[in-house]
Amino acid sequence: MARPSKYKPEYCEMLIKHMESGYDFESFGKICRVGRASIYRWVDSFEEFRDAKSIGMACNSYYWQTILIDQ
Repeated sequence: MARPSKYKPEYCEMLIKHMESGYDFESFGKICRVGRASIYRWVDSFEEFRDAKSIGMACNSYYWQTILIDQ
């Protein structure tokens, strides 16, 4: 029997904020106190988390491009 997931719907908005601050997707595991495999499993299992990752990736890219352009 598998353990219940530690996933919470509020992680979606938290992930977006995390990534728009310049942090990468995998470091979000520290915030939730789960390993890298868990957050990738959440991407596969929860459509809203998958969407949040996609939005977060765009925000993260924008963050770093802004840093580079402003130099």
